[in-house]
Order: sequence, then structure tokens, then C-alpha cells
Amino acid sequence: MYPFKLRSLLTALCFLVAIGFATALPAAAQTPEPPPPVERRVLGGQTIVGSSFALRANETIEGDLLVYGGDVVLEPGSEVRGDLAVYGGKIDVGGRITGKLLGVGGQVILRRSGRLEGEQALVGAELVNEGGYLSAKSTQLPLPPQIVVPSTPKTPVVPESPAVSFGRIVTRVVSDFFGFLFSIAVSVGLAVAVMALAPKRAGLIEKTALENPALTGVMGVLTLFAVPLIALLLAITLCGIPLSVALMLGLAVVMAFGFAVASRWVGERMMVGFQRRDWSTLGQTAVGALTLSVLGAIPVLGWLIQVGATCFGMGATVITRLGGQPYVPAPTAPAKPLPVAAVAAPAPPAEVEPPTGGG
Repeated sequence: MYPFKLRSLLTALCFLVAIGFATALPAAAQTPEPPPPVERRVLGGQTIVGSSFALRANETIEGDLLVYGGDVVLEPGSEVRGDLAVYGGKIDVGGRITGKLLGVGGQVILRRSGRLEGEQALVGAELVNEGGYLSAKSTQLPLPPQIVVPSTPKTPVVPESPAVSFGRIVTRVVSDFFGFLFSIAVSVGLAVAVMALAPKRAGLIEKTALENPALTGVMGVLTLFAVPLIALLLAITLCGIPLSVALMLGLAVVMAFGFAVASRWVGERMMVGFQRRDWSTLGQTAVGALTLSVLGAIPVLGWLIQVGATCFGMGATVITRLGGQPYVPAPTAPAKPLPVAAVAAPAPPAEVEPPTGGG
């Protein structure tokens, strides 16, 4: 009886062991493989200004890390193979720094996983070690005291004497007066020079302006305002600067001819009014240029008279191509004669039969 019970017990034990093996094998087969190692990322030296910086666990900096006005976080597993300098920020070291550490005006926290293998220089910064590796080469210095620059005493303002103020006013008036005389001399000289060097061209320009006042006036105003605008647009494109300069030089030449022609015409009208017809063309031009220059000094109205007279000459200068080609108006097509309505011919008079006598 006992052998039978022992045999049954052994059979049950073998059955349980077989079930255990059958259960353990699939579980062993389903054990996940370890994850592949994370690829390490290598960065170059970094310089950060005005923002914080974090170095991840799989990152390495080959070089120096400089941060101005921001915090730095080195995660566990990160590495800086160079120097670390932080100005005005907190340093959280959980990784490894092989070079020197410089902290100015902040806080350095060394975590348990952190390693500072180089020298440390802390200027006005606090070091908090939570169990990390710290080399013995550490230097702590206080911030230098603030240097106060004494203010320079202000020089008292001495009021000017009436004599000094009056002298400055006289100097200003005399300077402005002689400047005005110089500008008049330049204007008169320019007008006389144009008339002396190109009398035929100036004569053709004046004739064209007198024959076509409306056209030359409009053309002169357009030239005065459109050319500087086009030159400005060309100058903005940079590559059009040479053409812009050429346009402005051309405008200056046109204005010189226009002012000279207007001066000649104004001078001639003045000589006729004074009954002095014996003045030469250059004399008339000088008198007209002097008159226009003096009128130009009058605010608004005088300036408008000067510019308006010059615009007539400028327009004539443009349409005659600097007085080298007479202006010929475009011919207008003759009006077609109206068709004459056909007039019906008068009907011939009806024949009148002679009266017949009664029998």
C-alpha cells in the first residue's frame, strides 16, 4: 500500500514540474530585449547671450561653453570637454565638466551625478554641493565694490552781457547779408555765362517759350518735379546710381538755360520800360538775373515768380533739346468738308394748251 502511495506522489510531482517548465519557457521566450544604446550627439563650442541653455544626457560639447545673462543645466550623462563660464546666471551641474568652471554673480549647484574635474573660480557666487565630485582646486572671490564716480560740478551759466548779444546779432546779420550777395553774384554770373557761351541756342529757346507759353510752362514744371523723383528711385536700386547722377546733372544744365533765358526776357522788358534799348543782350541778362534773384528772396510770392519764370525757360529747353533743334508742332489734319446735299433739278414747266373756240 505504501509503495503505491509513494508512486502516486512521485507521479504528481513530475506532472507539476512539467507544468512549471511549460509555463516558464514561453515567459522566457517573451522577455524583451534591452533597448539599443542612445546615439551620442557631439556639439561644438557654444556662446549664449541673454537666454538659458540645457545640455541633454546624450550630448557632449567639444569646446568651451559661454553663457551671458542666462542659466545653464547639465543633465546627468552630459559632458563638457572644455571650460564653462556663466555670467549672471545659475549653474545646475548634473553632468561632467573636464575644464575650468567660472561663475560670476550667481549660484552653482553640484548634483550627486555631477563631476567638476577642473579648477573652479566663483566670483560673488554660491556653491551648493549635493554629493557630487569636486576637485580641491576651488577659488571663491567676492564681487568688487561698486565704483562711484564723483559727478563733475556743473559750470554756472553766466548770462551774456547786452554788448555780447548785440555783437552776435550784428555778426549774424552781416554774415547772412554777404551770403545773400554771394548767391546773387553766382546767379547773375551763371546766366551771363550761358548767354555768352550759347547765344544762338538761348535765342531759339526764348523764341520757342514766347511762341508756346502753355506747352513750355507745363513741360518745365514736369521736368522740375519728375526728374528728381526718377533720380531718387534709381538711386534706391543702387545699380542705378550712375544714371541718377547723370539725370541730376542734366537737370542742372536745363535749369541754368531756363534761368538764363528767363533773365534775358525779364531784362529786355525792363529796358523797354525804362526806354533803354541800347543795352546789349548780356546787360539785359544781368539785369534780369539780378531782378529774379532779389524777387526769389521774398517769401512765397517772390519765390513763385522766380521758379515760374525759370520753368518756362526749362520747358522750352527740353522741347528744343538744349536749343539745338527748333520745335515744330505736330500738324493737325484738315477738317473734311461737309458733304453737299444733292439739289433736285427744277421740273420743266407744264405746257399750256391753247383754248379752242366753240362752234
